[in-house]
Amino acid sequence: GEAMPPGRKVFKRRRRANLEAVDGGMRVSSPLEYTGSQYSGIHGNYSGPQLMDAVVGAAADATRVISSRVAGLSLRVYWDRYEEGEVQPRSAIDHPLQSVIDKPTLDRGTVTQTMAQLFSLGVRQYLNVGESYLLVVHDELGAPKNLYPMRPGSTQPIVEGGRVVRYTTFTNAGTSRKLEPRDVVRIWDPDPVDMFACRGVLERHAHAYNLNKFSLETWQNFFKYDATPKLVLEAKDGAEMLPNPDEREAFERAWKSRANHLDGSAMGAPLLVKPGWQAKELSAQNETSSGIEMIKFSRDLILQAYGVPPAKLGDIENVNRSSADTIFYTFDRSTIVPITDTISDALTNQLAMQFPAPEGLRLRIGFEPFVDPDADF
Repeated sequence: GEAMPPGRKVFKRRRRANLEAVDGGMRVSSPLEYTGSQYSGIHGNYSGPQLMDAVVGAAADATRVISSRVAGLSLRVYWDRYEEGEVQPRSAIDHPLQSVIDKPTLDRGTVTQTMAQLFSLGVRQYLNVGESYLLVVHDELGAPKNLYPMRPGSTQPIVEGGRVVRYTTFTNAGTSRKLEPRDVVRIWDPDPVDMFACRGVLERHAHAYNLNKFSLETWQNFFKYDATPKLVLEAKDGAEMLPNPDEREAFERAWKSRANHLDGSAMGAPLLVKPGWQAKELSAQNETSSGIEMIKFSRDLILQAYGVPPAKLGDIENVNRSSADTIFYTFDRSTIVPITDTISDALTNQLAMQFPAPEGLRLRIGFEPFVDPDADF
């Protein structure tokens, strides 16, 4: 470019569109530029269905254990009143919202999906995709009356001014539709870099998942082809050697066709060795044990990422009442409670707030307590 004249300074033009002067300083008047107003996409390099298709092995076991536990819990509607700095909850079992929770898909006397099934689906999506959506159907007066599951990866938020203003979703026919925020309950784990995006456990711990998958595939081939005792042929002094590579290759093909332990022609029969040669067996014991250890190690990495103790999958080494109680307590406290808190927060602030509440009361959706507070001691 052109050289600048001596003594001339260059200043970047300061953007003041969203700032206003206050006492000689500047005050933010709009969140547009400061609160992640852009939505960079879904799940990095993977779509929602791609991630869900990858949920196999230890990841599938962990997901099943967590989703089954959450699906077995009871969801209730409460009135919260703040008195003397404390929250005083009161059951609101007669509230219309409780009927929606108890029978979310009730239509013409038929329930096609229960709340337990919605939780089972939603938690699986939340864990592995990082988000889960519920479609809210309203009655003629505008009150929520039904909740339906939505496919992972089919819906994404539209962000303007640092807030979600609507959602874009694709129907079964492949057409795009716009939904208002009141039509959707989004349960998601915000990405620290892009708060409106999300990342599930599976994507964040892909290295452990890939290690486990690679270990299983590697040792599947090992037991398929190489787990049988390996033989080497040792030439004695003066034994005739194979004269050239072509004859050696032909010998190896012939040996494999005869000695293959799966479909060889000499299965179960002793093999003849050319005079002057001696067959020796190499033990595969060390390779086998190391492979099993690698599979167990990679499996445990995945289970730790999901917060599932191996004992929940039947891998119990020390069986006694004390260790079992500790396992169940820590699983509920450290793994299940944060998930149920996230679900309750989303349902309260995106669904319950659509119902009017008297002054001084807040309508809240929460799970019935399932962790004994005495267990903390």
